[in-house]
Amino acid sequence: ASGYVDAGAVSVDRADLKELHSAISSRVLRIMYNNAKSGGSTLGEVHIRALVDLINSDSAYGELSLPGKITARIDRHTVRFAVDESEVTCEPPCGVVFTYPKDGEIFENRLYRVTFSQDAHNHHNNNSNKDENIYKLSILMPLSFDKIKGELKIKYREVGDIYRFGGMTRKVKKLLSDKKLTLDERAYLPILCDDEGIVWIPGFPPRDGLKPVSDERSIWVSFDRKNNI
Repeated sequence: ASGYVDAGAVSVDRADLKELHSAISSRVLRIMYNNAKSGGSTLGEVHIRALVDLINSDSAYGELSLPGKITARIDRHTVRFAVDESEVTCEPPCGVVFTYPKDGEIFENRLYRVTFSQDAHNHHNNNSNKDENIYKLSILMPLSFDKIKGELKIKYREVGDIYRFGGMTRKVKKLLSDKKLTLDERAYLPILCDDEGIVWIPGFPPRDGLKPVSDERSIWVSFDRKNNI
């Protein structure tokens, strides 16, 4: 397996990894994990299976917490192992972490999952019960696709974030604090944005003007929270 990954490497191309036999990809993942860790922790088979499943899934972005305070971060192109800085800061990376590319694509981190669909019927069929032991569907929100300005993106909370709904502009920090969310829940909560700012935060109404009317195209956003938090 060492021939598939450079000595000392902690990242690899996701597409290359998906083409390998599972036995080889498992060894590559172990090598990268061993390069990233600093202690004597090891990966169990359950961790390897979870990594392989996420890499081979339709998720465009995902994270897994691993033994030894290591986090595996997966995006469309790369699989990367890094020291889990959230153990110290309780904060994920800042800025945009996902841009909506196409119908049916998925964003996922260690606490939440967001799925996009432009057809409510297909959305229901694609999400019915297949992960009922892992996720619980908490919110399904329609947004006016025609009123989204520029690109639809996901980011995490940042200092100074504001959000307008119900005719009022509100501070995101206070909204999330009033919801009694834990620090991890607040830090990893996906915040949907467009080029004008925040579009929707799960648990609140969409931005003023984003609720679709009958003659507008809708995009359906499913927000799932994992059962084990």
